[in-house]
Amino acid sequence: MMAMLMWHKNGEQMIANRCIVLDMMLTHLLTKRVGDFKKCINKNGFKWGKLLSDIANGVHINREPNMKWMKDVDVVYAPMNWKSEHWVALGINLNERLITVYDALISHTRESAVKARMTPICEMMPYLVRAMCQDVLISPYSVEPFEYVRCPTVAQNPTTGDCGPYTMKFLELLAFGHPFSDLTTIREADMVFYRQKYSVDIYEHGKREAGTVHLV
Repeated sequence: MMAMLMWHKNGEQMIANRCIVLDMMLTHLLTKRVGDFKKCINKNGFKWGKLLSDIANGVHINREPNMKWMKDVDVVYAPMNWKSEHWVALGINLNERLITVYDALISHTRESAVKARMTPICEMMPYLVRAMCQDVLISPYSVEPFEYVRCPTVAQNPTTGDCGPYTMKFLELLAFGHPFSDLTTIREADMVFYRQKYSVDIYEHGKREAGTVHLV
């Protein structure tokens, strides 16, 4: 819901910045398909399914116009959940083939665990792009795995519990072109304000949608 609200409030800016903020479905689906992908001998023919195809082609409910990867989108921003207990923000640069991890609690996850979670995503992303963007790729897209890096300087959530709001705030600031310094100065005390703001935005959006449905 937060990702959709960002689009409704600042979609034009995302279009101008050639980026998109997604919900967790992208990383959830990729993680869910890791086993099948590893078993697939001909990975160029891997069946990604309609949901991942729609995501890469910019087909989202209540979002217009469609923003297709590589044609309209250079950077994909998405939340990812690790071990059903911790949220991080990913900045996936499709041209640079680099995934930047923005983690509000770096000390919570060992580097070996990060590598175990990110390596499958790095291996799957080039095949997904190649399969879904053939019609807009100017030259053959390499299937060499993406690289990933952990950003070491973003604001930290020392007492835990607010990694979700931190993650969405990181994504919001990145997508809307704020200076990187803004990602380093978020305070834990700000989370109360962010939670209230997101709740109000969701409530107001729900009222508008309900009103539209009623009128139709």
